Amino acid sequence: MSMSCKDSQRWISMKIDGERIPFSVAGHFDEHLKACSTCPDLLPFESRRTVIIRSALRPVDAEGL
Repeated sequence: MSMSCKDSQRWISMKIDGERIPFSVAGHFDEHLKACSTCPDLLPFESRRTVIIRSALRPVDAEGL
């Protein structure tokens, strides 16, 4: 079974969100990341983007206003 980039991107998103990749999928996901020229770069990019978004959404301290 080969994995498409679309499926890989979904698993990348889930991994960043802290969800576990099922064992039945993990091998295909790892193989896709090794073989694909695009998806491996997506993981660090999406990770950084998620950190930026989450930090921007932190509650503001009312005393600091």
